[in-house]
Amino acid sequence: NQRLQFQKSIYGLTKTPLTDERIEMLKSIDFDLGLKYKPGCGERDDWETMLSALRRFKGSHGHCFVPMNLPSCPRLGHWVNQKRKAYKQKKLVKRQVGELEDIGLDLSSTDFNYYRRANDAQWNEYFGELKLFYEENGHFDLHKSRNFSIEADFLVSWAQQQKDLYLLQKDSQSFLYMSRERIKKLDSLGFLSRVSN
Repeated sequence: NQRLQFQKSIYGLTKTPLTDERIEMLKSIDFDLGLKYKPGCGERDDWETMLSALRRFKGSHGHCFVPMNLPSCPRLGHWVNQKRKAYKQKKLVKRQVGELEDIGLDLSSTDFNYYRRANDAQWNEYFGELKLFYEENGHFDLHKSRNFSIEADFLVSWAQQQKDLYLLQKDSQSFLYMSRERIKKLDSLGFLSRVSN
């Protein structure tokens, strides 16, 4: 129960009775709170910590479309989403808006356009990892050990999801599940030729 309350408080999912004082008490007895922090992400979503994490993300990825499940800083995607909402509700001060825009965060586009571009950026990143794996190993057995910038579990899950979406698209003859462009990219690697019902 304490782990669940702690995770809810960190992710901002709901208000919890777990105060900062209680968290410190649990840490003082080495209680495993069940959430491992990555260096540079911090334990709280304070402005400077998260702004710094966003700068690092932009520096390494070239964009600010942060996925909700970023392995190196799981809360960053939620934080970015909260700042976009706060901007629309006019709850950010001018300095904060300036800092976010200076990094390159798109605060003003519609949610649909923003999330479509974010989804495309994340998809292309995973595709790049899959392509790199194939070029280095000559196969798609992602369960074998390797060194990637995206943690292994996420890439394995993503690859399985692409197979599932392709089969749905193939069965329905509709491109609602997977676009022609994505099918063409995956097919260029030979990834889809191994997928069957």
